[in-house]
Amino acid sequence: MSQKYQCDFLESRICHKIPFPCNKLGKCANKSDAKVELDGIHFETRFSFRDNKNSLEYVKLTASPLFDQLMKELEFEILKRKRNDKPIPRTRLSIYSGHESTINKILGGFKADDFNILFPPYNANVIIELWKSKISDNYKIRIFNNGRILKVLPIEGYKKPWCDLSECDYKVYSKYIYSLIPKNYTAECLV
Repeated sequence: MSQKYQCDFLESRICHKIPFPCNKLGKCANKSDAKVELDGIHFETRFSFRDNKNSLEYVKLTASPLFDQLMKELEFEILKRKRNDKPIPRTRLSIYSGHESTINKILGGFKADDFNILFPPYNANVIIELWKSKISDNYKIRIFNNGRILKVLPIEGYKKPWCDLSECDYKVYSKYIYSLIPKNYTAECLV
């Protein structure tokens, strides 16, 4: 069973300065217990979404619909900017909302580094920016995790991170993300 619920129960008490729960014998939980739970949920998050031999498949089956939606939106924005026949209003901002489990899967898919793969705090956010370089005329992606540039690990067989997400070339980004999206999602789920 996930430690997420015990962790939520104890961490929320720290955040809101509420006394820890006590049992009927008067023995109460404390900050040390909360730290054990938080360490456990950090391990569970890394193991489930990034470090397990099945993590990539898990992310593909659970996060690929969202990755697919995001890629369609990015591709449409690029297409709109390339069309010259008539101006189409650009999308300035899209907001998707979810829980920490959604963010965990996204960060696992991105292969977030050890700091960024930690269990997301309350009000966590991931921001994906699309912009065009004035120097190279190429599209770039920048990704923030809670206000910081997302750092990622290498993909299997490589030594360097799969992309520098402070200005990742869109072609590199899209190739990687499309590798996470099954060609036939329904067939993948039936296996």
